Amino acid sequence: MQIRDKKIPTNYSPHRDGNTPKAIVLHIMEGSLTGTDSWFRNPQAQVSSHYGVGKNGEIWNWVDEQNTAYTNGRIDKPTWKGYEKGVNPNLTTITIEHEGWTGQPWTEAMYAADVYLIKEISKRWGIPLDRDHIIGHCEIYGKKPNCPGAGLDWSKFMSLLQMPAYRNQQVRGDKQPEIYYVDFGGVRHHIPSWDFYVEYFKGEPLVIPQTELERIVEGKPFILNP
Repeated sequence: MQIRDKKIPTNYSPHRDGNTPKAIVLHIMEGSLTGTDSWFRNPQAQVSSHYGVGKNGEIWNWVDEQNTAYTNGRIDKPTWKGYEKGVNPNLTTITIEHEGWTGQPWTEAMYAADVYLIKEISKRWGIPLDRDHIIGHCEIYGKKPNCPGAGLDWSKFMSLLQMPAYRNQQVRGDKQPEIYYVDFGGVRHHIPSWDFYVEYFKGEPLVIPQTELERIVEGKPFILNP
């Protein structure tokens, strides 16, 4: 997946005061991707995020991960197990904002983008893919109980995150014979026929649970050398 470089010139700190990220915090924008981008570029806003995910699955990067974004600094009745009293959570977190309003269901494109992005962040910083380390803003700032809100299905989301990554592989479900190619972005493509498969691929396809196959985001029909 492509990440758009939208670095902002202000509203962040070019360091983490010796800290490293240990959690990823999810927010809801209560607005659009472009509107949030405009606000982050306002020097008076004093707010920012490392990333933003649009309803169409587009990913924008505003602040480098090694730097401190300004999103999680306010504390109220924190329930996050990783919270350290006296340490600004901005210094130990990476933030992802999400386009839309509280209660609006997240699109499948948003789930796919988040899974891709969070797995990449996890690999870079060694952040475990569990609910102690993938948290909502409300778990730091209790006065925003709906951030990210009911639009995010946490059970579905964590299941997708913890599902094995099938990338650059030919797969089929254990209940159906159809074969698919899964690209590096985790998108599955229809392979048109068994003869086509035999001609262009070698070896047997990987058989995975049908439920896992259905969770892989479906894309366009397979095209050789597009």
